[in-house]
Amino acid sequence: MLVLILTCFLAGGFQSLFAQHSGHDKSRHKMNMNQQAQPAKATQETVDSVKVMGNCGQCKKRIETAAMSVKGVKSASWNDETEMLHLVFTGESKTVEVQKAVAKAGHDTETIKADDNVYNALPGCCKYRK
Repeated sequence: MLVLILTCFLAGGFQSLFAQHSGHDKSRHKMNMNQQAQPAKATQETVDSVKVMGNCGQCKKRIETAAMSVKGVKSASWNDETEMLHLVFTGESKTVEVQKAVAKAGHDTETIKADDNVYNALPGCCKYRK
């Protein structure tokens, strides 16, 4: 009889302990699920364009690569016919930083001129200055 009472007590204690532990896990799981279910904050995008001098496909690649090197630039696309660099930023515009990066790569913008030494080092097909 004592063994039966002791067995019931221990079994009930383990169930109670298991129920508390299981309930704790479930509440923590629910919290994690709620955190994951919340949508991430939408990052506002900013769009801008800037004129960049260049001639060819090599220029396009160099200009776009320089623009993409600036933190916050989501996309950069340069059109060789219009000489316009179209930019999309995550967050606020970094157009001035992009113009500086493009000038360092050898391409003039409307407001920032590339260093003559860098410009002169460009391949012949990329020389746009008259």
